[in-house]
Amino acid sequence: YVPYRPTMIGGFFMYATLAYLGHLLLYAAFREAFRPRRLKWYAAAVFFLPAISYWPSSIGKESLMFLGIGLASYGIARFLNTGQMGALFISGSGLIFAGVIRPHMSALIVGSFALTLLIAKHTPDWGFSSGMRWTAVLLVGVASLGFAGFAASEFNIDLQGDVGSEVDEFVGNLEGNTGRGGSVVEGGAVSGPQDIPEATLRILFRPLPHEAHNVTALASSLESAVLLLIVIWRSPKIIKNTFRTRDDPYVLMSVIMTFTFVIMFSPFLNLGLIARERSQIIPFLMIIVIQLGWDFVKDDEKPGDLPRQQTARVPA
Repeated sequence: YVPYRPTMIGGFFMYATLAYLGHLLLYAAFREAFRPRRLKWYAAAVFFLPAISYWPSSIGKESLMFLGIGLASYGIARFLNTGQMGALFISGSGLIFAGVIRPHMSALIVGSFALTLLIAKHTPDWGFSSGMRWTAVLLVGVASLGFAGFAASEFNIDLQGDVGSEVDEFVGNLEGNTGRGGSVVEGGAVSGPQDIPEATLRILFRPLPHEAHNVTALASSLESAVLLLIVIWRSPKIIKNTFRTRDDPYVLMSVIMTFTFVIMFSPFLNLGLIARERSQIIPFLMIIVIQLGWDFVKDDEKPGDLPRQQTARVPA
């Protein structure tokens, strides 16, 4: 509040502006990774989807998290495209910024990036050599361990003792703490493949319209229902194209992030908390839907998408 009088509306403008910068960075990351593929589709999603616009627009952690996630994503996309080591410092600054607030989210991003570098197929389209790739794997791997250790200390998980029992105790406490209030539903942490479908539906798409008990919940449920219907509609293409994600590292990272997010937040049982937390992963879920839900066609191969000066006249 230093530049102006401390007012509630002034705080909203300040936080919303920081969140909007994060939105711009997420779009810039998408443009860096996929241009010129479906930029308008992603712009419509990242700027106008209610969940992405609503939660980060107020005074709270979400706006700051969007700025940190956007900065980290842009640095990652730029590194994958150009191979500039400076892009890792851009990403690192965003990860540190977000990690101060929610270290587990920074650990999720950097861990997904490390797995992407290991799994993705190295192609001539990558902006860096194989040697630089393994250097990046080393740096990102060390960062992953650092953020994981910091997150564990923040949640009082002792990595020196019996990690399994420590994690089980933490998950049990989390289920108990989030299993309160009027928005609580049945469920639990993922303990095997059989739990993944229920957790995916709960973490990414619930509440659904029949579960809404007030106007706010109804608005959230309508958006979730639309996203779920789109995913179901395009699921055959998404499943088919998922096996090709090794050729598209930013999509691969989005798939890893979304799947890990579901596992990580599966102990959450309060749909109100889930709706707020998943605003951080929806930009990456939309990458999966937009890039895998339709066949890949280069926009510059379509005559209607060519710049005006390049479109040839056809005699009548």
